[in-house]
Amino acid sequence: MKRWTDGLKTSVILTLAGLFGSASWVHAETTHPEAGLVRVLVQDEWGIPAPSARVYVNSKNRVYCIVESDRSGWVWLNLQPGSYSISSTLNKPEADFIDRYASAHADVKVTPEESTSVVLILHQLEDSVSNLSPTALKKMGVADEVAKYINN
Repeated sequence: MKRWTDGLKTSVILTLAGLFGSASWVHAETTHPEAGLVRVLVQDEWGIPAPSARVYVNSKNRVYCIVESDRSGWVWLNLQPGSYSISSTLNKPEADFIDRYASAHADVKVTPEESTSVVLILHQLEDSVSNLSPTALKKMGVADEVAKYINN
């Protein structure tokens, strides 16, 4: 997490967001004069923006809101002062399977009238089904004929 209080840096970020597409704006609650701005950029492991990634904002161990990144990987959140945990996931359907990606969570402290920037890096998750034993698959009701192809 890095605080962006320098006006020049903020201007650069806003200009870049304008050049690459409109950012997804979310007012998680009615805008309050003391709300803080949190800019979230979701990228893959190579630094490429991740459009349509789900961004999860949690507060006090509860889901506060779930939003989707725009075509440039951005989400902008107006949040009330407080502590939040922010993370992201992305599912990419392929022909015969779904690639799943997730980021670590970032702990963010929102303060009145300040802005914070967060970059979430998505990492590919292991395919948990292919790690299941034939016995586990059988208990789940997967036919033996199908199970033999899952673990090959």
